[in-house]
Amino acid sequence: MSVWLLVMVFLRKRLSPNAARLAESSMTGFSGPPFLPLFFLEAGSFPPTLFPMEELKMKKNVSLSVFVVSYALSFVLSVACHSEPEDKPALGNSENPQTSEPAQPNEPNEPDEPEKPAEIAKAPEIVLEEPTGGFEVDKMQWFRLEPQVRSQSPVDSLWTLDGEEISTQKNVVHVFAEAGIYTLTLIATNEAGQSVRNISVNVRERNYSNWTNKVYDFVRAPGQHANAYPTIPPGSTYADVLDIVNTSIVSKNIVSLGAYGGYIVMGFDHTLINGPGNDFLVHGNAFAGFAEPGVIEVSWDANGNGLPDDPWYEIAGSEYNAATALRNYRLTYYNPATDTAREPGATGTRWTDNQGNFGYFPATRWPSWLGDTLEVGGSKYENLNPNGSLSTAPFAYGYADNWPNGDLRAQIDVEWAVDANGNPVQLKGIDFVKVYTGVFAHAGALGEISTEVTGVEDLHL
Repeated sequence: MSVWLLVMVFLRKRLSPNAARLAESSMTGFSGPPFLPLFFLEAGSFPPTLFPMEELKMKKNVSLSVFVVSYALSFVLSVACHSEPEDKPALGNSENPQTSEPAQPNEPNEPDEPEKPAEIAKAPEIVLEEPTGGFEVDKMQWFRLEPQVRSQSPVDSLWTLDGEEISTQKNVVHVFAEAGIYTLTLIATNEAGQSVRNISVNVRERNYSNWTNKVYDFVRAPGQHANAYPTIPPGSTYADVLDIVNTSIVSKNIVSLGAYGGYIVMGFDHTLINGPGNDFLVHGNAFAGFAEPGVIEVSWDANGNGLPDDPWYEIAGSEYNAATALRNYRLTYYNPATDTAREPGATGTRWTDNQGNFGYFPATRWPSWLGDTLEVGGSKYENLNPNGSLSTAPFAYGYADNWPNGDLRAQIDVEWAVDANGNPVQLKGIDFVKVYTGVFAHAGALGEISTEVTGVEDLHL
């Protein structure tokens, strides 16, 4: 750089100020061939404002050689100054410079997000759209409400009817036994407080039958009345059989269920209320000294589709907790006409069960509309008399076709219902009743123990 400075001093002393500045700028910033400024100088084509030709003419003592030398030096210095430096190991790792990473510049700190204001806890908000004219329902029909409850925290719900608790669920399902104007109240509570919504319900009067009005399902087990009570014509389909049995029940005529497991499912034109005292009676043909106990199950239309496809609850009668009672019992009958596994010389209908037992039931008549096998099941109770006896003692209470219809012990209380685990259930009402033969026994000349029903009576109507 000392040579550079000497050249610059020389030029400043021998050239005019404008010429010296031009030469200086050429040598410090010009990276191209050094002869271009000289060409401009010789051709006299410098802009007059930077290098006036009049001034050059006055400086006769400046020789062309000085410019040649100076520009040659400027070119050499320019090349030297612009040459690429040799690669040097990166600092911080002298043994393995290739693995060193260049220092990262400090990243600017991101600005902190502004804190959101804390939400103020609020009591639940109850949203329920009320129809024009208010809420209405017929008595003995299910009334269902599904309000929206908006809350920032868990909510406890409580429904009351005229001040009396009826539910702790968010959605309420209730049935009114009598017509009138009622006030339903929803109390929704969370950690911030409580909200209350009063709802007026107009319950309309309506007349109903006190008797079952429809048969939903029917399966008859083998027995002496396989195609009788009611009479089932040959070639009848299941749909045909259902129509025939439905007519019998509505007309209060006897329907035989056959041996163990044969069943019928019936319904009402209303919801049977679980009211004070006994609630219904399954009519049969029991008489003194001869009972054919049938297990009773009840169900309510929980899903609101009008079909008996919701859980069933057994009426826990006097034998429910007996040591000989069986739960989840399954038995399969085999059609004698098509049973290829029958032992030679065997008589009766072959059967097997889920307890590892098998045998031949004395009844050989097979319902004509059934296929090759029939599987039935539920609870099974022991007959109080030995097989072949011409008399069968009734159970104490809680069964169909067990006591004469006029006996109070034949009546049923919905409060006796239990779930599949034997736990009592609280039912506001029921819509369907199922009855099936509950013992697997034979009464000699009188035939199999076969529950018979003529229908179900609502004792509150």
